[in-house]
Amino acid sequence: MTAAISAISYLTIIPAACMCYWPMQNQLRFSKGRIIRDCVILFVFGSAGLLALDTLLGSTEETVTLLPFLCLFCLYYVYSTRASISQNLGLFFAVCALMTIASELAYIVSDLFGGERVSSTDSLVSNLVQAAFAVLLAVIFYRPLRRDGTYMIDNLRINWIWLCSIPVSAGAFIVLVLTAPMIISEDDGPAVYGRFLAIALVIIVLYCFMLFAFLRISKALMSEDQLKAQETVFKMQRQQYETMAHTLEENKIMRHDQKHAMRLARKLLQTGKVDEVIRYLDVRLETMPTDSVHKYCEDGILNAVLNYIADRCEELEIDLELDIDIPKMEEHQAVDVANYLQNLADNAIYGCETVPPQDRRFALTVKAPYGEELFIVSTNSFDGYVRKEDRDYRSTRAEGGGTGLGIPSMRAIASKYGGTLEIHNTETAFMVDARIKLL
Repeated sequence: MTAAISAISYLTIIPAACMCYWPMQNQLRFSKGRIIRDCVILFVFGSAGLLALDTLLGSTEETVTLLPFLCLFCLYYVYSTRASISQNLGLFFAVCALMTIASELAYIVSDLFGGERVSSTDSLVSNLVQAAFAVLLAVIFYRPLRRDGTYMIDNLRINWIWLCSIPVSAGAFIVLVLTAPMIISEDDGPAVYGRFLAIALVIIVLYCFMLFAFLRISKALMSEDQLKAQETVFKMQRQQYETMAHTLEENKIMRHDQKHAMRLARKLLQTGKVDEVIRYLDVRLETMPTDSVHKYCEDGILNAVLNYIADRCEELEIDLELDIDIPKMEEHQAVDVANYLQNLADNAIYGCETVPPQDRRFALTVKAPYGEELFIVSTNSFDGYVRKEDRDYRSTRAEGGGTGLGIPSMRAIASKYGGTLEIHNTETAFMVDARIKLL
């Protein structure tokens, strides 16, 4: 291939890279600017290397020369996103198959409208048509990849589903690559040409059908996964309510004991038995729990935040129920979860302050029952006032002098790790449920 024609054929890499990254918009490890910069550098040096390789080896099938670049891009692609390797590879092979379909269609169209079969992939017309088809496929799949693809990447965490899609995409890729030389060959007769053309068209149709089936099956599995998550949240909420009821009963007994102790001390003082009162109070003080830093988890930052929450609730006479079982997390994710809990607690405490002290309750459960996701379930009492815009909850703290950024920040953290945030309320309780994928 000449350098100019080779450069045109490499342009298909650009729409292919875009299609790979569109569904990963919530899973990017780096900023979009950095990823674009890195991909441009990779494209420039990769193209130069491919041209040098093509010059060194002579006229070579472009798919063969592209393979080293595809491997290099795949490694960077996996490194630059937070999605699982199975998700990265599943999407990468699907895009490779789609780009091969673009190449196959380009050969067929070049043959039909060129009057004779193109002699090789060196054809300028063939490469231009191929680049055009690649751009066309990117335009067609833009909305599905940005919307449905992003939703699937963020929510479909069943690795075997993504792994099962790889052989299908790889198989379509290999068959189309092998049939391409037969379609563009001038030496074969019409029968051979027609046979390989039919094979290519059948593979294209079957692969598109399999993509549609994959989407339908994945949505069904995601619904099942969401039902499982909802059941988990429901169990946590039920446990919170049961714990709250138990705490209320304990508080009732404790208040009764305190009232009894105060009456006894008063009676002793009235009879002048001051020493007896002092001894009695000393015994009571010895049996009371001492203030100390509680160890809720192994992470120091999260432990500090949880102790801060406990201290604030005690200061404001809020009945706090904590059920914490946080696994070891990566440092940057632990910081994000700490920020989430800080914002969540600030909003919950603010809500508790809107009701009388005897009605202030805050229950917080943080667990990873399946080891792959962290569930954060919160319930707090409040006065029933909420603010919504387009059926979405908005912070009321801005109206009271706060920043109003708590809920948006919590949504951003949940989304960053491919999770969800759901908010609902009753007349007396405000509930926030979150799922965060553990790295």
